[in-house]
Amino acid sequence: MKVWPKNDVLRKLLKHPLAGGFRDEGEADWPDDTFTFRLVRDGDLLTEAPAALSHSKLATPKEATPKEATPKEK
Repeated sequence: MKVWPKNDVLRKLLKHPLAGGFRDEGEADWPDDTFTFRLVRDGDLLTEAPAALSHSKLATPKEATPKEATPKEK
């Protein structure tokens, strides 16, 4: 079963006893067992890719436009 951690802190902490931990990015393939389902139920694991993660990787940040300098009034 493909699972994603809820956040980067959990990505580093969570390790399945048989399948191991997560890579630096993406999902992990963990067995359908009580350990996995408990973490899904608790909300620490997601069974679908997080929407914010999938969109942020595709979107490019907008460049900040410099503010126009206004002359100081005397």
